[in-house]
Amino acid sequence: MTDEPVREKPYDFVPIADNPTNNIAAGHHLLAGSTTNPRISGILCGTIVSESLVSIASGYVIPMDAIKGYGDIEMASIGKDQLVASHIRSGGQRIIPGSSLKGAIRSVVEAITASGMQFTPKAKSKTVKKQTVLEIKNRVSNQQLPAPPALPSISLVNRLFGLTSGRHGYQGQCSFYDAPQVHGTGRIFRRLPLYRPQPDYSEGDPSITTNWWRYFGDSERKSYIGRKFYRVGKSQEVLRPYTAVEACSIGSAFTFTMHFNNLTEIELGVLLIALGANGQIPYMKIGGGKPVSFGTVRFTNLSITALSPESYHSFDTVSQEIDIATCVTRATQSNELFESGLEKLSAIMTQPATFTAGGEERLY
Repeated sequence: MTDEPVREKPYDFVPIADNPTNNIAAGHHLLAGSTTNPRISGILCGTIVSESLVSIASGYVIPMDAIKGYGDIEMASIGKDQLVASHIRSGGQRIIPGSSLKGAIRSVVEAITASGMQFTPKAKSKTVKKQTVLEIKNRVSNQQLPAPPALPSISLVNRLFGLTSGRHGYQGQCSFYDAPQVHGTGRIFRRLPLYRPQPDYSEGDPSITTNWWRYFGDSERKSYIGRKFYRVGKSQEVLRPYTAVEACSIGSAFTFTMHFNNLTEIELGVLLIALGANGQIPYMKIGGGKPVSFGTVRFTNLSITALSPESYHSFDTVSQEIDIATCVTRATQSNELFESGLEKLSAIMTQPATFTAGGEERLY
């Protein structure tokens, strides 16, 4: 048996840049940089709008009555299920955790810049149910950091989001807050059960040919094709067996807040491009259920309020607005963007999936 009958996959791969474009990390001790290359500290705000159902699991399966008790679930979506995989909440309110936002945004920035990460798959023979299979283990080679207090020369993505390396680490210059749902409801959705990707062998039946050839550029499985991103699609419920999950409804709105320290206009511009400020990457994927077209969001109403240099010699805090278009232009004119990655990710996020498993179709 092979997976040849399986229809077109709802994902594609973004190529990986070979060599990082490094620069000195600013640290957290600088004030305002220079006149020609100012360092900016402040807050980036906006609104996250869900273009599909969004489900970020709390890690708990809870009784349906507990879900009903919140009073914010579409009653028409509630069926006979007794247990539901709940969405994460804070203070009783559904949220997109800051950690989820950081991970999703970082993955986009890694794809559109030279991130300095090398992925090396290593295949090892293994016997599963009397079948000899290849088990793929992934090794990630990252940048090395000097002992503090020396400032490292590292890639943009590691400057923004941080890096751990041996005994030393770099905190990163961006912090993300939880994004509460401020508009929209929730619903119970019965989606296909999802399993881990199988680029090596099938744990259920090792004789089945899996999708390894979709992930690797060679038959020996020594080089990855690239970073995996899911396209935009339409989710469909299925009959049993299914997984009942709590999800934020389509059209939900969440408040987005990110604090940053000592970024250049170029670094801010790369972040803004990742958030769709210039339309090249209109959507981002976040949370669970991506294979069945969950987690499509877009960022809107972006604004940046920065600390003015005047604040450092004034008793009162002085704020200033940062022009988003200027930052985006500086980024596009710099050498920080990995054009091949940006073009491919833009294509993935602007070309909807032609097929998404669901409804009566259970093939992935």
